[in-house]
Amino acid sequence: MKSEVLRLILQGKDNQNIASTLTIAPSTVKVYVHRLLQKTECENRQALIQDFWRSA
Repeated sequence: MKSEVLRLILQGKDNQNIASTLTIAPSTVKVYVHRLLQKTECENRQALIQDFWRSA
């Protein structure tokens, strides 16, 4: 599920769109995003996206 959330973040989707796409609660998306940011040590979504494409 986290990889799907990451994929949708990279596509520029916001939490509500991610929740709708995956049919999960927006609060669940928020938790996944928070954990992804913690694990990657990124400050925000934009930094996560930039870091991903730099590493790819």
